[in-house]
Amino acid sequence: MKFATFIAAEDSAEIGAFHQWLLQTYSASFVEAADGLVSAVVRLSVETPTVVRTSGAAAKAPEAAHLPYHALLESWFATTEDFRKTARKVEPMLRQRGARFVSYRVTPWLEKDPRQAEAGPEGTRPALTLITPVKWLPGLAKSEARRHWDEHVGTALRVHVGLSKYERNWAEEIMSWSDGAEPVDAYADFSFRTIEDYTDRFFPDDGDRLEISQDIANFIASGSALLLGDARPIGG
Repeated sequence: MKFATFIAAEDSAEIGAFHQWLLQTYSASFVEAADGLVSAVVRLSVETPTVVRTSGAAAKAPEAAHLPYHALLESWFATTEDFRKTARKVEPMLRQRGARFVSYRVTPWLEKDPRQAEAGPEGTRPALTLITPVKWLPGLAKSEARRHWDEHVGTALRVHVGLSKYERNWAEEIMSWSDGAEPVDAYADFSFRTIEDYTDRFFPDDGDRLEISQDIANFIASGSALLLGDARPIGG
């Protein structure tokens, strides 16, 4: 089973120091405390010249509805209870620092396989990952949201020509959260081998951007963008 934990540093934190704490202290404690852990990776926030945000038609401007998270910890456990017990042991470390977080049990759907794009002598690991947490339109049934999102895949793969990976993650259950963290319904995971693949080839032109915006307005109320680096294994 897959689980996703979004983590935001306390407001006064120096982000570089917070990243180091996550890698060296929190991640080690997570692995040590884990019951039934299969594997886990962490990705840390990065800065780039261009930031993409999306919002549905109901919003006149992109909503800052979701925290600017600084890390995403994705983990795979044998059972939901194994994750729950592990989280209960280590989340006090986040609370003590004033960090905010939310964890989900998710169902992933891999729409484009990164191993194909990154294989061969010229293959490289992703330079950048774009994570887009989203909330469905108010009143939209989950079955309808799922149908619209499924139908969106073909458009996304055609328009976003710079992708090396495209994965959708449906939030099946909210496992835990802190004050200040607003849960979402799902998140998309886009990877790019180079920064230019993101800045120049995610939306090759304004027509592509308009097509995507009009499509997602049918089912997404709000969304935000998290720019992260490559996945770092933390044990298992």
